[in-house]
Amino acid sequence: AQLAEFLGLDRAAITMGAREGKFAIIHSVAAPGEPIVIDANAHYSTFVAAQRAGVEVVTTQETCYPEYRVEPCDFAAAIEECRAKFGRAPALAVLTHVDGSYGNVTDAAAVAAVCREAGVPLLLNAAYAAGRMPVNARALGVDFLVGSGHKSFAASGPVGVMGANGEWAERLFRPSPTHRNKCVELLGCTARGSNLVSFMAAF
Repeated sequence: AQLAEFLGLDRAAITMGAREGKFAIIHSVAAPGEPIVIDANAHYSTFVAAQRAGVEVVTTQETCYPEYRVEPCDFAAAIEECRAKFGRAPALAVLTHVDGSYGNVTDAAAVAAVCREAGVPLLLNAAYAAGRMPVNARALGVDFLVGSGHKSFAASGPVGVMGANGEWAERLFRPSPTHRNKCVELLGCTARGSNLVSFMAAF
C-alpha cells in the first residue's frame, strides 16, 4: 500500500523485476495477435515480453543522431499505423520513461495525453526512473507502471514492482477463480526472501 501511494497507483505488487510486470500487463490487456505500440528505445525485455504474450508489435520512430529521442508525436503516428495495418487501435502502448541506452527522459505526461485521446492504455516502464526521480503514475496520467527494485532503488535483486490505476487495476490483479486469494498474473507469489527484504530497506 505504501509503495502504491509512493508511485501514484491504486494498486501495486512486488514482482521479480520490471520484465515480469511488463509481461503480466501485456498478457492481461492484449490477446494473442492483437497489436501494441512500443517506443523505439525500449529495453529488449519489453520486446521479449510482447513476444511471449504473442502480440504484434508496432515500434515508434525516434529522432536522429545524436539524441535518439522519442516524442509524443511518434506515439500518435504509431497508433495510426496500427489502425491502418490492423484495422484497430493498439490494445496497449508502452513507453520507456528513461531509456537505458541514451538516458533520454521522455515526456510521459504528453505521451499519456496522446494515448488517452486515442483510447489506448499506457504502460510506463520506469525501471530507470522510479526510485531515482519523482514518478507518480496518477499525476502523469498513465494506466500501468513497472519499476525495478535492483536498478533504481538499489535493492538486492531480482525484484521489481508493477501496478495499475482505475479499472485496469481490477483487470491486472484479477483473482484466480479457484484460489481467490491468489492473483493470476502474479502466479500466486513472486519475490520473497532476502531480495524482498532489501527492497523494503531501500524503500
